[in-house]
Amino acid sequence: MTPADYVVSEDCAVERKELHDFSVAHLRSVYLPKRHYNYFMNNVKIEELKREEFAEALEVLNEAAKSYKKILPHEAYKEPHMSLKEFSSEAERINFLTAKIEGRVVGIMGYEYAGDAALVRHGYVKPSYQRMGIGSTLLKVIEKKIRSEGKVKKMIVGMYRKAYWAVSFWSKHGFMLLDNSEKVLRRYYNITEVQIRNSIAMCKEV
Repeated sequence: MTPADYVVSEDCAVERKELHDFSVAHLRSVYLPKRHYNYFMNNVKIEELKREEFAEALEVLNEAAKSYKKILPHEAYKEPHMSLKEFSSEAERINFLTAKIEGRVVGIMGYEYAGDAALVRHGYVKPSYQRMGIGSTLLKVIEKKIRSEGKVKKMIVGMYRKAYWAVSFWSKHGFMLLDNSEKVLRRYYNITEVQIRNSIAMCKEV
């Protein structure tokens, strides 16, 4: 099974069958004991990103983005993934939220509006805090904000096509693969050609 087995049109209307939770046979989840999971989730605070936290949030992003090294061609991968100058420029227009535990930033995710869609951007969790529900919590808050603002009827997220962990995460949360990903990426995103060639787009109605 591949993500391409399930596609929707650009307006998020299902064209084949509903996308269920995409899983990869060799992907093994690591689960925390329930008491540890409850401790972390009870202590996670979701807040808007502050300017003085840019460097700390960027550190989370760049550390998590190292996972791309194993799935991207040489010309598409760089380290660090983003500079502070680039991140600061992104933060001027993207509404970023942070997930904090004991005052430390352990996850980030943002959103911005582009025409008739809300783009969910730069969702990253520090590797040592992954698989604890932090990314899901950030997404839940962002979805609630987008719905309450009432500006659009769909959310779009882009990701590298071979990042199977990302495909699994977004499909689990109701996002469906778009059958015209390249067209969508060109329409809504200002990204390089190498990024477009290696990426897909997924969509969810709000």
